[in-house]
Amino acid sequence: MMEKLYEIQDIIRDVLGDETITINQQSTAADVGRWDSLANVQIILAIEDTFGVEFSLDEMTSFYCIGDIIRTIEQKTGER
Repeated sequence: MMEKLYEIQDIIRDVLGDETITINQQSTAADVGRWDSLANVQIILAIEDTFGVEFSLDEMTSFYCIGDIIRTIEQKTGER
């Protein structure tokens, strides 16, 4: 799980152009400055591309925190 967390952190840093961003499993978009709706789309698309998954609209609207995204990736890929 930690490896996925760091990969997602790198994606967020790249999309938002801020190498100082640090996240954890409980982090939400509200915890990260400049994570607005446009950035959210870019982040989700980059996560899908990086991990080779596709999120349904229902899944995307159910994400509350980074941990939710990681758990969904693990369910879709069968990895832990």
